[in-house]
Amino acid sequence: MNSLIETNGHFNGSFDLATAKPKEWWEPAIGERPTADVPQWAHGMVMMMLFVQASCGTFFNLGVLLLFGKRKDFASPTNTIVQSLAVSDLFMCSVGVATPMMASYHQTWPFGELGCAYDGFVHYLGGNVQIFTLVLVAVDRYICITRPMSPIKLNQAKAKMCVGGVWAMAFVVAFLPLLGWSKYVPEGPMTTCSVDWFSRDPGDQSYIIMIFIVCFVAPMGIIMFCYYFVYATIRNVARNGVWDVNSEKGKKNLAAEKKMLKTSVALLVSFNVCWVPYVLVAFGNAFGDPNSIPMFLQCFTPIFAKTQATLDPILYVGTNKRFREAFLEMLPCKCMAEDDDDDDKKGNKVAPAEQTQVTEQTEGGN
Repeated sequence: MNSLIETNGHFNGSFDLATAKPKEWWEPAIGERPTADVPQWAHGMVMMMLFVQASCGTFFNLGVLLLFGKRKDFASPTNTIVQSLAVSDLFMCSVGVATPMMASYHQTWPFGELGCAYDGFVHYLGGNVQIFTLVLVAVDRYICITRPMSPIKLNQAKAKMCVGGVWAMAFVVAFLPLLGWSKYVPEGPMTTCSVDWFSRDPGDQSYIIMIFIVCFVAPMGIIMFCYYFVYATIRNVARNGVWDVNSEKGKKNLAAEKKMLKTSVALLVSFNVCWVPYVLVAFGNAFGDPNSIPMFLQCFTPIFAKTQATLDPILYVGTNKRFREAFLEMLPCKCMAEDDDDDDKKGNKVAPAEQTQVTEQTEGGN
């Protein structure tokens, strides 16, 4: 017994090792989780944010899907991609929000290891579909605007194949932790689940490096490349009179492409605003000191990232007049119907919506 006790009365290392508490399933074998407590008000605010996301996100995403189902004139390769995004967002807002909202109510993770694997997989699948879909939209815009006569331009069949590829790639990346390459564990506040950012095991960190490159750096690089040349092409069209912008149809061509570009860029900016803070916090947890990151950021950045699923349908409908009007027409209450635009108020006749030359080229095949 004397060998276990030092002369000053403290236990030595041998006794500490013998009585060390076994690690929980969510604690990394190598590494350290943040130890700061989460205040009760923070859990309440997180639960409220998740409830708003579930309500608004389910309503708007379901509305977008119903709109595409009712309006066959909206069928196009680009809108097929948007429908896929709406399905993913609806899944995240309805099914995916349930477990973290109940965990916030309990102020800890009550669903065990299996429930955490489910929660982490759902949100990583949805998040990957979001970013890969933005890449697909950017490539579609790049081909449509900068290479309008290209034989690889999307038609309905190709769009559906691309959507299938997006979901397959997102599924594989999200499923790998279930096979043992990293794993899903509760994040800092213990109310949401993600990959194990806190493990210092080389295998776990290699997965983090992989998803950082495959799911963020590479997609952002491709998107920036595409939109740079899309912007340069549209600017060249406006300056040099390509598409005969002085004609009525040429003006419609240019205006339609500008509107689609505006919608695409809005979705991209929204994604970065929602996800970049979470990416930075996650990267800091993975390769820095988790305790140096305020628990406020540990708690709210995962929730803020999930708002992307609610913003997508709002941005897509809000930045497109035809979709906005059609969406409002579906509502039982007509009090939100839009007023006539400025051209109507001035007594000018507004031409009916029709497909532009470039859109016709893109949508011609099925």
